[in-house]
Amino acid sequence: MSGRMSASSRYKQNPDESFSRSLGESSSDYDELTKAELEEELEGRGLAKTGNKAELIARLEEADAA
Repeated sequence: MSGRMSASSRYKQNPDESFSRSLGESSSDYDELTKAELEEELEGRGLAKTGNKAELIARLEEADAA
């Protein structure tokens, strides 16, 4: 297993982050994630994980706004 943390592990290990996961993330926060991390987040939410990075971010932002 690589030394990289999954997106969800990162949130669990950093409870003092300046943003709250329950309030969603801004696009700048999503921009910091890799495509694989975005796909993992989408899969965890039961959303399609196909497309380029910009499409994945747009899908997550759309889900956050809903």
